Amino acid sequence: MSLLIISFALIGATIYHFRVEKPRIASINSAMTGYQKVVDAEWNNSDCAIVNCPQSSKGIPGVPIDRELLTAAERFNLEIRDSMATVLPITQARSDIAIYNVKGKIDGTVTAIIYVTTTKHYQGDDKPSSETIPHKVTLLPTKDARDGYVVMADEPLDQVKEHLPDLVLPND
Repeated sequence: MSLLIISFALIGATIYHFRVEKPRIASINSAMTGYQKVVDAEWNNSDCAIVNCPQSSKGIPGVPIDRELLTAAERFNLEIRDSMATVLPITQARSDIAIYNVKGKIDGTVTAIIYVTTTKHYQGDDKPSSETIPHKVTLLPTKDARDGYVVMADEPLDQVKEHLPDLVLPND
């Protein structure tokens, strides 16, 4: 009898994973990829400043109008960009993401730990540099978004302080 109960539990967990979790992870990955493209474009957009950024992630379809103009990660990137502008200007940035952990809430909001690896190219330097930083991202489900989710908050984390692993493989 207990073997039968365990079998049903495993079957139920497998069905839940393939019907709920896998599509949700794919939607989150797609939403994060679109968001990250906007964030990457901000590195090179001289019209984008902390006080005013016409092409910030707030402009992504489905983002509520009451969300702040920039996420913490966007502000962080712009501060770095501006501090390096006279020393070693960044000419291009491209990021890849890897989802480490996802936790859903009853209201449909999702909190995810996502590793963002950004490769930056610098003016006058042939060698790009890359850095991987974990982020705590809050995503809101919305019917207006192409992917079903929009980024409401994105906060870079201290990997050591948060006891997060060094390596997270990219999502396929």
